[in-house]
Amino acid sequence: MFDPEFQRKALSLIMGFIMQFSETPAEPEVQELSVNDLNVSTISVSCLKVTWDGDTERDYTVSCTAHDDDYAYADNMYFEFKSNELCYITGLREGTEYTITVEPILSDDEKDGYTAVSASADGKTETVEVIYGFPYEDGWTKLFCRRKSFGLDGNAQLRCNIRLKGRYHNWHGYSP
Repeated sequence: MFDPEFQRKALSLIMGFIMQFSETPAEPEVQELSVNDLNVSTISVSCLKVTWDGDTERDYTVSCTAHDDDYAYADNMYFEFKSNELCYITGLREGTEYTITVEPILSDDEKDGYTAVSASADGKTETVEVIYGFPYEDGWTKLFCRRKSFGLDGNAQLRCNIRLKGRYHNWHGYSP
């Protein structure tokens, strides 16, 4: 009969001809859904603002990962979605770098013909800058109650805390 190499080449030529002139593609095209213009802004020592160009009819997942491998505060993170293009991440630690990832969520109808492509950007929370350090005074509390710490009982500390929080009456109802 024919040489196997000749048969393989002839079959390949025939299949190529059929694929070129047939109406059905060899593989269905997979469309990509991606996130565009991802931007991470610093809001405060514990908050980042995440914005992107999104579709109003689509939901997105946002994740936040600290660059530090020993980061133990991931349970404190809270994601506040204001729209399909805006999310605030709070509960973060001061002066820590994070990687924010946003990915579109595919509907059940889209899972066969679409692929979700995520986008990532880095952000960092602010660091508190100490502008003046007060000197330590031995024997005084840090409550600024003008009382010696060795003479305070629990009620005196509570009265002091109430006064410091903007209330004008102490524990017993006396005005200062």
